[in-house]
Amino acid sequence: MKLARKGIIWLAALFALLLGGLTVLADDLDGSSGMDVVIVMDTSGSMQNSKGGGADPEGVAMEAAKLFVDMMESSGSRVGLVPFSDQLGNVVNLTDINSTADKEGVKSAISALSYGGDTDIGQAMQKAMEILNNGGDVGNRKMILFFTDGNIDFSVVHREDGLAEEAAATSRQQADTATADAAAAGIPIYSIGLNADGTLDEELIQKMANDTGGKQYSVTSAGELPNIFNEIFADFVESKIDGRDVTIQSSDQYETVPFTIPNDSVMEANIVMLSSQQLDEVILQDPSGSQVPVDGERLIQSNSDQYTMLKLLSPQAGDWTLLLRGEAGCQVHVNLLFNY
Repeated sequence: MKLARKGIIWLAALFALLLGGLTVLADDLDGSSGMDVVIVMDTSGSMQNSKGGGADPEGVAMEAAKLFVDMMESSGSRVGLVPFSDQLGNVVNLTDINSTADKEGVKSAISALSYGGDTDIGQAMQKAMEILNNGGDVGNRKMILFFTDGNIDFSVVHREDGLAEEAAATSRQQADTATADAAAAGIPIYSIGLNADGTLDEELIQKMANDTGGKQYSVTSAGELPNIFNEIFADFVESKIDGRDVTIQSSDQYETVPFTIPNDSVMEANIVMLSSQQLDEVILQDPSGSQVPVDGERLIQSNSDQYTMLKLLSPQAGDWTLLLRGEAGCQVHVNLLFNY
């Protein structure tokens, strides 16, 4: 189902900044074979979805998480998911993402998330650390990406028994313990607080980041999230950022987006297209001018209501061309990430 035009334009702008522009050159991470990322997502009632309003009415947090999974390396990296309210949701332990099917499994788990309940941050953070500690030592660099729109709260689940304060104190202690464990293990926590209603516990998410060598961000509306996700991604992979926008001039002509693969050290080239309307056709041409077929092996295509992505494996160095066709006036932002 398509989003309204205004909503898609806003979402495109979000992801454009999320991934930092057309070219992101990621350095080799301390010789690691990849990264282990646990995404901790607030699914409490105040978040809601596109049908219920709330802090994130368009469900942008879910789409950002799915795109993040698509962007991760197809070999060596692993991802886990900890959705939480006052209870843990459908937890996904560290999962290899070596194939399209692997990634689709994780993305399906994200799409299936539902909203409701209070907010138990401590339990969620302890689970994230448990996942990383039990994941085995494969040499990957580890990280927790934490997202919430409020504070520890049990006002609904303990409305009648008067135990809300006691439960909140326990959750805070669990969060502090998980933060200390992450710091001892050298695992940075990148914490994002969406303070839409003024209830965000900024002290808590600041402590998470400061104590672990991560970074903390606090915003007042979902529209401010683009800069935050962009900075987190760039900081973790030590990236250099550039960008480009394209406008479709005619529905029966292609718009060309040239880009260069700088050398043969590029393992993957990820091309993300974010548009105000769905594109009709996307073609990739190699340096010889030949069209590269989407075969699910060398070139993989991922689709969402909000984005289209091409992942090119082991590309040759040289000048490539992306061809885009769609409705006249369609605004497209193209992001390219090189994994080395």
